[in-house]
Amino acid sequence: MRFGPEIGEDEYLLAGLFRRFDALLLPTAQGAAPKLASTGSYAMLAGFTMLGLPSATLPSGLNGAGLPLAVQLVGGHAADGRLVSVARWCQAVLGLFPAPGLAAG
Repeated sequence: MRFGPEIGEDEYLLAGLFRRFDALLLPTAQGAAPKLASTGSYAMLAGFTMLGLPSATLPSGLNGAGLPLAVQLVGGHAADGRLVSVARWCQAVLGLFPAPGLAAG
């Protein structure tokens, strides 16, 4: 991250988190994926993208209606390789989740 008088408060706080943690595990969306007619809201993703932080979305299961759920991992500035390592570790520990059925929406 940039350091100096132009650094924003959000960037400063996040830099401190990434000195302590390899990645943050956060929601990707406020609920399950929408029906096929929409891609859903990017509200939970946009802030990290605008700060230039790497992120990866991981499937985390299906809800009761069979729609996919997901979480995102967010890494520190220019820590893409570390984030990929964390994502691989998560996949190895959690395994693979079933794919949702693809019905016309």
